[in-house]
Amino acid sequence: MNISLMNSFLLITVLINMYVMGSNRIISAIRAIAFQGVLLVLLAFLSKETNNTEALLFSIIIVIKGFVMPYLLIRVVRKVSIDQEMRPLIGYTPTLLIYGLCVIFSFYIATTLPLLSEHKESIIVPIFFATLLGGMLLVIARQKAVTHVIGYLIMENAVFILSSMLTDSMTFLTEIGVLLDALAGVFIMGVVLNHIASIFDDEDSGKLLTMLKE
Repeated sequence: MNISLMNSFLLITVLINMYVMGSNRIISAIRAIAFQGVLLVLLAFLSKETNNTEALLFSIIIVIKGFVMPYLLIRVVRKVSIDQEMRPLIGYTPTLLIYGLCVIFSFYIATTLPLLSEHKESIIVPIFFATLLGGMLLVIARQKAVTHVIGYLIMENAVFILSSMLTDSMTFLTEIGVLLDALAGVFIMGVVLNHIASIFDDEDSGKLLTMLKE
């Protein structure tokens, strides 16, 4: 794939992160992250020559990222009757400004790293850092437990960018391991939120911590 075209698609990843940061609807954010995951998988698939085994692995990851995990999260949100608002600890505009600084910092860090010549023309590394920091910021800036899961999925997408586009295909198995861990985390969070809602009738992580301390 042409480097400029790849960079354009990678920039869409950052725009999706910004959309999630500015969104106040949980289900919209979940669908955006699902789209981001599928976009990254297709981009990784088209950017390299793959054998049949890797093509199968890409297909499995698309199903998990694009359908299984978002379906489970949306089902949990609706079943537990979670309020659709994000309830930010940090306002939407400040969050976007902080994330903008994170993106600038990511590009700066990438220029200081000793990258191979074939990787200097692409923006894979700065987008990896920008996506990783975006996931961390979402975990910090939002109160609800389910939004923390969304932040972890963004960070998992960052790991996918690095493992599938920058390194050799041998490390692709590492991505499978991380992806399965994320899927297990979604399952566990679904069970936890279901029990929390039935006992505390609130899914706000800050209030839950206060209740547990008392």
